[in-house]
Amino acid sequence: MITLVCHPLSFPTCPSQRCETTMLDPIPPPVLEEYLLEAGIIDRSQLSLAKKLQHRQQGPLLMILLELSFIDLEQLRRLLDLGRTYDHAPNAG
Repeated sequence: MITLVCHPLSFPTCPSQRCETTMLDPIPPPVLEEYLLEAGIIDRSQLSLAKKLQHRQQGPLLMILLELSFIDLEQLRRLLDLGRTYDHAPNAG
């Protein structure tokens, strides 16, 4: 079970307020990044640029990708739907 520690649409003002997972980044960042690359949705240079901008803006990666036009609204919708089915529970080994 995931518990959000801040409003899912707010952009934290400092790293200590950062949510691990939000509605707009529904999958943990390393898993999301790997999926985006393996699915061919973005390439490594696009991811690198988006992560630099994300670091400056402290916003959700998916919104940064949309802002940069690296993904469109339909891709955003599908990624958010994918996040709803993502198992957030850690593997019990």
